[in-house]
Amino acid sequence: NKEMFYIIGQLFNNDATNEIYAKDFLSESIDIENLTRQRESLIERRKEVEGKKVRLLSKIAEMDANDPHYDDMYDDYNGLIRGFMSEISDLDAQIADISANIETNGARKESLEVARTTIAEMWSHLDEITEEHMKMFMNEFVEDVQILEEPDVVNGQNLLIIFLSD
Repeated sequence: NKEMFYIIGQLFNNDATNEIYAKDFLSESIDIENLTRQRESLIERRKEVEGKKVRLLSKIAEMDANDPHYDDMYDDYNGLIRGFMSEISDLDAQIADISANIETNGARKESLEVARTTIAEMWSHLDEITEEHMKMFMNEFVEDVQILEEPDVVNGQNLLIIFLSD
């Protein structure tokens, strides 16, 4: 475990590897600022549609039931209201999806920073780390380790492949 921890520590203390891991770790992430702008735009659109719906409901409440066109106007207005309600429902779903995406990506970035900080702290105290802590680390960050049986063509050494956990 100590040798494996040392290898992983070397990987994480290398700036180039850190960037590759960060890019891979956050490959599904999207610009949170862009998502926030999209969400705000959808919220504004929802307010507009809600306002139209409220004004139309007010108009329906003020209609004269004795008007010869009352039934036709009532049906037309109700059709418009159903359309507004459907649009509001769609907007709410989109807002919820974007909000969840913002939360997920924010958590992924925080998780990456916690991992980097933990590894850096452990690395700085390598000689003091107990076998139990190394096992906990390995279980947390390493999904699988494979040693290729055939030596590398370039340098004749066996390759070690480390699969890091998401």
